[in-house]
Amino acid sequence: MCYPDAKAIPPRSTEQRLGWQCLALEVDDIDRALSILEEKGVQAAWGPVRRQDYARAEVRDPDGNPIELRQWYRA
Repeated sequence: MCYPDAKAIPPRSTEQRLGWQCLALEVDDIDRALSILEEKGVQAAWGPVRRQDYARAEVRDPDGNPIELRQWYRA
């Protein structure tokens, strides 16, 4: 889902590449999701960050692409 040899015009920074930029997944329980991923050797790149309405964290795929995990708090 990325194109490591493609050339963008104008050139992009090394943080931006052609292809998808971020995938976001909604989870029911962010702590449980991160725990399951950790058991499989996947560490959080950051988070979880908790706000009034949601919690967010990010993991990376083997190519370094960000995958955001988000749990919405519903009233």
